[in-house]
Amino acid sequence: MNKEAIDFLIRQVALIKEAPQKKLLIEVFSDANQEYTIKDYICRLRGEEVVGYLINNGLPFDKMNISNIGYKILANDCAKDVTCSEEQHQENRRVRISITDASAIEFIEIKEEVK
Repeated sequence: MNKEAIDFLIRQVALIKEAPQKKLLIEVFSDANQEYTIKDYICRLRGEEVVGYLINNGLPFDKMNISNIGYKILANDCAKDVTCSEEQHQENRRVRISITDASAIEFIEIKEEVK
């Protein structure tokens, strides 16, 4: 995770601790560039990294709802069998975190860095 994502997560932990009626919705996405079983496994790892970070920073697991979206909702047009660059596929590998039970939902997408 990059510094922006970590800073965002730290702010969300503080916010949830101050407003116990709120929870985090963690949605994990993948690209459509690999076999389903690989994508599902990588999605789970990506989500576990975020959940682990949140728990290690004091947010109880019951304050989170996690959804493994996979490649069902893409950030761009890079569907299966569509020729795209690695950077375009990378846009689809992300985690979106929303605050629920809030008057306005704030979210951030955590994207893996292109290597």
